[in-house]
Amino acid sequence: MSTYEELQQFVEAIASDAQNSAFDLINSADNIEKYAATFQRLTATTQGSSAKTVEASFHTAEKQILIAANSLLEAAKAGYEWSGSSVPELKLVLKPRSR
Repeated sequence: MSTYEELQQFVEAIASDAQNSAFDLINSADNIEKYAATFQRLTATTQGSSAKTVEASFHTAEKQILIAANSLLEAAKAGYEWSGSSVPELKLVLKPRSR
């Protein structure tokens, strides 16, 4: 096996790991959304600013995690393309979230 072929396999393995990590992050973002919804229900009658700050922090975390997941998917796609692997299109599609 040539050095170039080894490099291709290495890049493909990194792309696969990035793809898996992105899926893990997407699951984490979904869990954070559920936590935020539960927190919102439990504090609905609270007018305190600290409850709103916590809720806003949940939503900020969710958004930042999805941005990171999208970046990982883009990196995985680039790695797969460079290494010559054929994979389905990798793209993060966000649905509107109800708040």
